[in-house]
Amino acid sequence: MALRVALGAGRSRVVRQLLTESAILAALGGVLGLAMASWVPLFFNRNLPPMPYRVAIQTSPDMDTVFFAVGAALIATLTFGLVPALQASKPGLAGILKGDAGSAGGLRFGGTKLLNMVVVGMVAMAFVTLFLGGILTASLRNIRAMEMGFEVEDRMMASLDVSLAGDDSLDAVAFTDEVVSRVAALPGITGVSLSSGIPFGLWFYTISIFADDREYGPDDLGLSAWGSSVTEGYFGVLGTRLLAGREFNSADTPEAPGTVILNEFAAERFWPDENPIGRRIRFQRVGGGTTLEVIGIAETGPYMWVLEPPGAAIFRPLRQASQSRTVLTIHASVDPLSLVPQIRQVIKEINPAVPLFDIKTAGEHVEGSLYLFRMGAEVATALGVMALILAAAGLYGVTTFRVGQRRREMGIRLALGARQKSLLAHVLGGSLRLTAVGIIIGSTLALAASGVLTNLVFGVAPWSPVNLLTVAIGLAVVTLLAALRPALSASRADPLESLRAD
Repeated sequence: MALRVALGAGRSRVVRQLLTESAILAALGGVLGLAMASWVPLFFNRNLPPMPYRVAIQTSPDMDTVFFAVGAALIATLTFGLVPALQASKPGLAGILKGDAGSAGGLRFGGTKLLNMVVVGMVAMAFVTLFLGGILTASLRNIRAMEMGFEVEDRMMASLDVSLAGDDSLDAVAFTDEVVSRVAALPGITGVSLSSGIPFGLWFYTISIFADDREYGPDDLGLSAWGSSVTEGYFGVLGTRLLAGREFNSADTPEAPGTVILNEFAAERFWPDENPIGRRIRFQRVGGGTTLEVIGIAETGPYMWVLEPPGAAIFRPLRQASQSRTVLTIHASVDPLSLVPQIRQVIKEINPAVPLFDIKTAGEHVEGSLYLFRMGAEVATALGVMALILAAAGLYGVTTFRVGQRRREMGIRLALGARQKSLLAHVLGGSLRLTAVGIIIGSTLALAASGVLTNLVFGVAPWSPVNLLTVAIGLAVVTLLAALRPALSASRADPLESLRAD
């Protein structure tokens, strides 16, 4: 650039050339970015939770988004390409023509504050995203290991809906009874149940319940409970513990007195330290309406989502509270999915118009309920890795630039007796100081941001010191490796070349 200016090139000509080079690099980066962006919808489609209906994310490019990205790239090119271009267009001719690289422009070693700030910012961003990704990943691992209130091994779930048959005369109670009895007779099946709702399912009902032996005021809304209508054997098939009383049986018919099973939370709220078996509940605050006898107490578990606080739940016999849409749950001694063709055949023989759909293992069902947790952990980790790569590349570039600015100085130091190890440590120390500042800023931001995750993580403190230390050490190692090559180059500067230039 100094030779060009010395030979008569105007400043605008030099700036245009450098901006053109920046635009070419930006265009190449934009093409790479579009290629990476095309993978994002495929990633989300691949990770969609199992659902009873087809859901897909549009994979064709949205032109408004593309134009916005192109505009952002152009602004970035002009903003971050113009400043160094203007600086390079005003070289110190006398110094450079003598071989003084430090006169190449305004960004000398001691004046690289802007570049240093950029590197510190990238390290801080990488720290924040990696820290959040680590917290969410650890939380997801803990959630997968938590007690769900039911078992997932060797269990399968599928949906039935008699209303889809289009036959108003179809007896839902008789249909479900026949399904349970005939599917249970298939080889390899150890348990079968039908229920209108299952934990983490999309279909369930909530209802306010009242203890029949209590008085309620006009403003008392009762106890809101998650509810499901189930067949006999439901708790055994799901592996949910019955803490007291009995399960439903064939005697719980539509003509029999109404019965209900509560979970432990509801029983404790109504009758703390008392025996709830034989007590009665109702759905109305004051007298009137049907009352149901409590015949059993089931363990409390999450019902709508995994991190919900403990809440009330009621279970009614499906014969007494019939529902058109039910979930068939299978417990098998073999791979339950291998039994799907036989189950389909049984359903077809009973009524070919009733479809069997939304087939999945219990493990897939639980994993589907963790969709947002899994996506949050994966996206945060991916962004963290990208930010880490950018931080390492930025530190490499800044260290290389600083070494280039001081190459003659390094050679003179070596000529005067400095050891290569001391020069290597000097350059790496400067890079590590930038990393340390970025880590301090990033840890502060991460701790501030972690407060919003309090209700979204499980089994791990949002301010986990282990996570903080792990991310800090990882960032320090990666950035140290990024600065190692230019530091080795500085420590190997040729003293004779430096002295000859003077």
